[in-house]
Amino acid sequence: MSLLSGCDYWENILGWDGVIGAKEKEIKVSEGTKPVFSWKDGSAGNVSVTRTDTLVTFRHLRLDDSTGAVIDTLEVTRNPIVWGYKAADKNGITQYNITSPVHFGEIPEGAIDLSDSLFALKELTVGLQYKVRLSSLCVWYGEQLFTP
Repeated sequence: MSLLSGCDYWENILGWDGVIGAKEKEIKVSEGTKPVFSWKDGSAGNVSVTRTDTLVTFRHLRLDDSTGAVIDTLEVTRNPIVWGYKAADKNGITQYNITSPVHFGEIPEGAIDLSDSLFALKELTVGLQYKVRLSSLCVWYGEQLFTP
């Protein structure tokens, strides 16, 4: 079986956010193609930036580690993650220690890259709309639309 379970499994494999939280944190976004994201108070387990003009369907088969048998299948259509990461310990378990400010394009040592490889960016495209989101284990802490 996978080390991840429940919301943590689907959140980190497919970017699924499950239960939507209060979205109470206001996220400020600096100008430019490599913005800085900042917020007041608290920390998060994940930070991500998605394109808002594109939808992609991901199909994931979850396999039993010992037998290789398919446990379940999930198809998710969502906006692709162009940059983001999960704060994790050495076993991949979410740590809720991402604090403000966060710099686009930087992934701290030990963090897990959440970018969708075909859509990953080193810097954003001027004129396209994006969404930055702070989340942890199926709860959104805040999100903000922005256009560099």
